[in-house]
Amino acid sequence: MHPVKIKQKPEHYLVLEQVLHMGQTPNTTTRIGKAAAAILQKVLVRVAKKAIEARMSPNDKPRSLELAYYEADALERHLRINRGLFRAGTYEYNAVVSIAHELDQKLQ
Repeated sequence: MHPVKIKQKPEHYLVLEQVLHMGQTPNTTTRIGKAAAAILQKVLVRVAKKAIEARMSPNDKPRSLELAYYEADALERHLRINRGLFRAGTYEYNAVVSIAHELDQKLQ
C-alpha cells in the first residue's frame, strides 16, 4: 500500500497529540487490541515530534506527516471514536474532524 501524507497547520499537531494522549485506547486484552494500541503508540511518537516542532518554530506554515496506510487507518478510526472529547464547534473538535476527514479521503 502507498503511504498517506497529510498536511496540517502546526497547531493541529498539538490537538492530535492531545487526542492520542487523552483518548480511549483499544482494549489491550485481545491480540487485535494490543496490535491497535502498538500502532497508535507508534503514531503518537511521530505526532509528538511534529507537535514539538510546532512549539519550537515560529512560522505557521503547514507541516506534512507521512504515515503508512495501516497507521493512517488506525489514526482515522481513533479520531472518529474520540472526537467527543471536545465540545462540538470548538477549535479542537473542528481540527479533529478536519484531520479525520482528510485521512478518510486519502485512504479511499
